[in-house]
Amino acid sequence: MSRSLRTNPGGASKRPQRIDAYLNLHEAHLARFRDHFLIENDLDFGYRKREVRVGGRLHFVHDLILDVDIKLAVDADRRVRVIRYRFNAALLRDRHRPIFRYDNAHAYPGHPDAHHKHVFDPLDPAALGTVEWVGEELQPDLGAVIDELFAWWFEKGRFLGLGEG
Repeated sequence: MSRSLRTNPGGASKRPQRIDAYLNLHEAHLARFRDHFLIENDLDFGYRKREVRVGGRLHFVHDLILDVDIKLAVDADRRVRVIRYRFNAALLRDRHRPIFRYDNAHAYPGHPDAHHKHVFDPLDPAALGTVEWVGEELQPDLGAVIDELFAWWFEKGRFLGLGEG
């Protein structure tokens, strides 16, 4: 689908948008992958007067998962904007093998803001990995993260020799 939550290259919208538009685009992201990549959607939505939480797990082929936790602020006009997010991609085979995680839960020294990406080595799940600054302007949305996980599998993951999945 050509519709996306992204209003800049690869990033989530910082500007508020109507909640129905956000939810429609969220569903459009998932629909793009249903026929070939997405197996199960265990995401739940929690609604409060001034907040929407999107959380849970997406299951993909090849034992890939994406844990999602998004907190949206809701204004008086029922528009939402992302204020907190975490996307944690991993491979579940013989054990949990993290691949990457995007979040804005805390800032790192030397980073201009809290938006960053952790990159892990799935062959060494105990390793701490590296942290890359992403920046608020390029914070990812759900569609961008699923695109990245899909690309990771075909460019790297399938060649790691971690067994069939």
